[in-house]
Amino acid sequence: MDDDQLAPVPEADEFLRHVRFGRDQAESTTRTYAGAVVLYLTWCRCTGRDWTTAAGRLGSFMFWLRHWPEPNHK
Repeated sequence: MDDDQLAPVPEADEFLRHVRFGRDQAESTTRTYAGAVVLYLTWCRCTGRDWTTAAGRLGSFMFWLRHWPEPNHK
């Protein structure tokens, strides 16, 4: 979901549908993947990166995950 527009991100939706139905994964697995996609897209938005090209900065993403100030983040 794109928080600003409350609309699915088509590429993320397609990926999650593939995980759930194309690879016949459990719903809980799909939910876990969805959570990871949300974190990645949130990082991209917070850092001003385009999600389609930000994968080359995964080290920065991992650092952000460790230090993200979100109170519910583990």
